[in-house]
Amino acid sequence: MFAVGSLPSKPVKVYKDDLQSTGSSIVIRWESMMSDTLPVLGYRVYADNGKNDKLRLVYDGSSDA
Repeated sequence: MFAVGSLPSKPVKVYKDDLQSTGSSIVIRWESMMSDTLPVLGYRVYADNGKNDKLRLVYDGSSDA
């Protein structure tokens, strides 16, 4: 099964969860998007090293539903 629609919106208010983060991991959270035409069934997280370098994939949740 497949569906055709526009690209999903970017999440608003992405933030670090300080209580769940540790010295070796960062937990990030964001609000669920309800206004898109199709449901978001997964996601990918990209990050740089904080020095404005090239973004790289740090988590592939593209199959998370």
